[in-house]
Amino acid sequence: MKALSGMVLILAASLCTVTATADPTVVECPKNTQPKTLSLSGSVTSTIDCELLEDSELLKLVDKFAAGTIFAYPAIQGTCFSGELSGTLTDSDGNSLDVTASAASAQRFFPVPSSQAVLDGMGPAADSGDGGDHGLPPPSLATGAAMTALRMDINGSSADVLIDDHFLSTEIGDDTEDFLIVGSGGDLRLSGRLVGRGQLIPSFDGEDHLTSLTIDFEYISGNVCVSTK
Repeated sequence: MKALSGMVLILAASLCTVTATADPTVVECPKNTQPKTLSLSGSVTSTIDCELLEDSELLKLVDKFAAGTIFAYPAIQGTCFSGELSGTLTDSDGNSLDVTASAASAQRFFPVPSSQAVLDGMGPAADSGDGGDHGLPPPSLATGAAMTALRMDINGSSADVLIDDHFLSTEIGDDTEDFLIVGSGGDLRLSGRLVGRGQLIPSFDGEDHLTSLTIDFEYISGNVCVSTK
């Protein structure tokens, strides 16, 4: 315990020395790849079915790069999303290529603090029970994780990526997400990390039951490393 307390004190002291002017650490792209900026916007909407886990080509990405992941679907419906995005892929000289992307996502079980378990009335997690045989808490619409596949067309070249997605949402519907590319296929191979910010937009029926949830992304952007086969 004394050693642990000492480590905490050292960490606290080091954090106190961080200033707003300190340069962050940035991991550079490896050799034989090109650094570019990917910028996307658009929206995804919750679905009763689950494209990510039911489409044979997307399932190949999941099997290859996300083995062992425990998904909420099909035990808890409404935890899968799909939609369309568009934007640009830009190099350091400012040259841009047009990008269109089909997105398919499935929420995965991820431990979160009990205080952030659900957003009241915001979807299936609010009354989904427990995590079943896995002993995990129900998925949360306030904070949690998902796996997301993007099937992109980049100026005629294909790029399929699988993303480990962590999100945090507020009760007023502000949504912030961190996207780590964990695998890639197609004509172009991408690696890197993206951040997203958007708004949660619920839809209700005449009895005030939630029927779907849309995430309207103002932007999804970040630095990526691009290589060909």
